[in-house]
Amino acid sequence: NPASKLFTLTSFNPAKMQFKDMPAEYGNINYMVNQQDSLFVIQSSRCSSVPVNRNLITTASNDQSLIAATKVLGTERYYAGEYGCDDNPESVCVVGPNVYFASKSSKEVYKFNPSTGLDVISNKGMKSFFRDLFKSAENDEGVIKVVGGYDPIKDEFILSVYNQPSVQY
Repeated sequence: NPASKLFTLTSFNPAKMQFKDMPAEYGNINYMVNQQDSLFVIQSSRCSSVPVNRNLITTASNDQSLIAATKVLGTERYYAGEYGCDDNPESVCVVGPNVYFASKSSKEVYKFNPSTGLDVISNKGMKSFFRDLFKSAENDEGVIKVVGGYDPIKDEFILSVYNQPSVQY
């Protein structure tokens, strides 16, 4: 109510169920990307799509039907495979509809596109390079940082893997 004297934009009413729990076995939520009618959610070890203001019902024959929803966030749909950004949200880079990210424990780099799904781009002739890159970072001292970026001139996803010395107080 814009005429009200109470400021309610920052209020949280748990009775209205204004939240969504994601399965804890897939780790923390590291990144969320708006995909117009859904959210692409990257957890530590899995990725999912969460419909917004709608819900999808899947039949046994894998046909999907759109139904009206009373909840803001619908039931999540997980993508096959254990692909996540391994608690390195700084590796995520969004370029148009594409989302690039990396996992240090899997030693892989991924690309997500809403129309084509998840793709392991490090397996396309670069598997041993990324395996060696992440292994060398594991052997060094400090916290492994995986930082992603994008070069619009060369249309390239840039990945930096390094060790940040741990600070002791």
